[in-house]
Amino acid sequence: MEGLGPARWCKHLVGPHCFSVLRLKKLAALQLTASCSVAISTRFASRLCSSYIADVPRLSFIPIAEPRFVDEPIPTSADWLHEPKLDGFRLQIHAKGPRSRLYSREGHDFTDRYPSIAAAAARLVVTTAVIDGELVACDVNDQPDFYALLLNKPHQGLCVWCFDLLEVDGRDLKREPLWARKQALAEILPGRTLRYLEHFDDGLALLADAERRNMEGIVSKRRNARYLAGARCGWRKTKTAAWREANKDRHKYFER
Repeated sequence: MEGLGPARWCKHLVGPHCFSVLRLKKLAALQLTASCSVAISTRFASRLCSSYIADVPRLSFIPIAEPRFVDEPIPTSADWLHEPKLDGFRLQIHAKGPRSRLYSREGHDFTDRYPSIAAAAARLVVTTAVIDGELVACDVNDQPDFYALLLNKPHQGLCVWCFDLLEVDGRDLKREPLWARKQALAEILPGRTLRYLEHFDDGLALLADAERRNMEGIVSKRRNARYLAGARCGWRKTKTAAWREANKDRHKYFER
């Protein structure tokens, strides 16, 4: 049996069974090598893909938080903050340089409808940002004029009063407390076209001031709340008596 290779020697000695065993072992070794290569390649591809995704801004419309009208006492504890309720259109701004987009409350693309706002978003000194705000047309006294906005005939141009920051530079802020999101928002807004909406501790005083100015009302929010879509956000809307009387027939504009 001299000169026989290992496989032929084994086959000659004990028959085809041993030869089959050797073939199976060889196939198993090849499969193990292939499996290791696939696992290594998969891990490498996963790391490469994760790195690529992290470096590319990916913005998409975020379902908005919806304040609900309540006929209840305004919260007075320190857990709450209060903002003016401005009479306009809800707008979600996706700032991304020249690719900035504007979305309505339902997620419709309004970028071409309000080019001056899109241009202001493009000038923000951020890589990316998603901002929640209210698009407003102001009259000669700098008061919101809803009908000028509705007819697209603003007296003093358009602006957005921005009150929340959902994402910035690739960071998701929706789980951060409201006060922290507003603080971050104030740091990135330039001023005239995209304006920061201040908040107040005394909701009763703010509502009384809104009443004197014939404004819509106020929105009360928990300071530490995260951003949640729909009524789950817990935002409370209180409207002034003067505004409700003046706008009791507004629904007719939307029935045509």
